[in-house]
Amino acid sequence: MNLSKALLELTNIKKQYIHVGGIVHPVLEDISFNIPNSQNEGSVTSVIAPLSAGKSTLLKIISRIEREDEGSVFLCGEKYTEPCGKIVYIPERPSSYPWLNTADNVKFILDSLGLKETIDETVNHVITLCGLNGYEGHIPHNKSYGFRFRISLARALAIKPKLILLDDCFKIMDSETKLEIYSLLLHLSHKEKFKFLLATTNIQEALKLSGKIFLMSASPAKIFEQYEIEIESLKGSLLLKSKLVELRRDIENSFRKENVIQTITFSI
Repeated sequence: MNLSKALLELTNIKKQYIHVGGIVHPVLEDISFNIPNSQNEGSVTSVIAPLSAGKSTLLKIISRIEREDEGSVFLCGEKYTEPCGKIVYIPERPSSYPWLNTADNVKFILDSLGLKETIDETVNHVITLCGLNGYEGHIPHNKSYGFRFRISLARALAIKPKLILLDDCFKIMDSETKLEIYSLLLHLSHKEKFKFLLATTNIQEALKLSGKIFLMSASPAKIFEQYEIEIESLKGSLLLKSKLVELRRDIENSFRKENVIQTITFSI
């Protein structure tokens, strides 16, 4: 693929950790995939992998929080070497500054990046996008994961990144909150044109959100399968449900062949 046409391109990413005593633990092995750069369109791409397969390590390398041992990360055709806000990483347990209210949490990131010219307009816009209207002065509780995720998401949207990375953020939320967040992400991708890369253990979650899915094995992790999901063409059709059931069955069978099916989540 021509790199200039890819939003994100990973080529031959390898990563290992060396523990006490010199024990080598390989985590990622020759990871290569790309996400097309669809102009004026949003998207959600998912990587489904077993527990402890290296999903967080992969996303941290993409965001440049960590470094690969070998390989390269390209963003829009250019090598992406330093974190600069073009790719934003939201961890499994979304963070917020507990001494700041909702609006000030978003303002903080804009201040830190020197983006002060339109700060009030931007804060109001992303708070509206993330469904936080009326909670501008609210101090988030540490255990309100759905609320804290919305704050992390608002901070990410405020700096207008090219890609937002979601590190299995939803597994700590209750079912009702998950469904609300799923709807929010679909709105942000379809209507507001934001692009997301989700790492998850949840097959149903990936099918609900994604247009493209990569399957990743473990120990060390490799991409061994991918799926394109043209849900838009099936909307309003009786084929939709049967097609998703078929895709889910195919994904389950693919993981069974990799002997990691017991660490994959099936339900919302």
